[in-house]
Amino acid sequence: MSNFDEVVSTYQKNKERVESLIQIYKNLGTEKKKGRKSVLHTDILRSSVVFLHASLEEVMRGLAIIIWPTKDAKFINDRVPLWSEKKKDRSDKFYLGELLNFEPDTTIREIIQDSVKQYIDSKFTINNVGQLKKEITDLEIFVNISDSEAQILEGFFQRRHSIVHHADKNNNIGGSGNHSTKTIKPKDVEKYITEVDKVIQALFCEMQKQA
Repeated sequence: MSNFDEVVSTYQKNKERVESLIQIYKNLGTEKKKGRKSVLHTDILRSSVVFLHASLEEVMRGLAIIIWPTKDAKFINDRVPLWSEKKKDRSDKFYLGELLNFEPDTTIREIIQDSVKQYIDSKFTINNVGQLKKEITDLEIFVNISDSEAQILEGFFQRRHSIVHHADKNNNIGGSGNHSTKTIKPKDVEKYITEVDKVIQALFCEMQKQA
């Protein structure tokens, strides 16, 4: 299996896991009941939002690990610090002697590939539509994201941030009917899945064209 095939396969499995969480929630029968849904139940949906974000980042990391090592020197210098297995750290500046930390038969290409992978695995993250578009541009792949699609995607990123960093707290507490946690429904997550999947499938399609 090629690296690209592995990225595709992993995404398909992760997407199924996200969809499985939604189905687990639906199987509880919560949506059929009137009134405010149990936060303990809807937390399953919140988990699916977080997992969907992780799935998107995994795809972008996987593609970056494939494409970045083929980029020019300026890109590598601007984005990727040297990584050493023995030093266990990363440095933008290094002395020539530090290359002795690598195995004697290690090629320059392998050093670049290892540095790219270690950087991406530890530092690479996407938290908004602007970052997503930039990383797609850095892959030198064209994917058109319309304004309406970008709006939904930005809502997805913001919701994930709210869940991860604020436990999806509702700041509009006060009046009758307001609750401490924001409302979330299966259709909200399904809308996010549709837009994220649309971007990812477009990326896969363009990658296959370039193969």
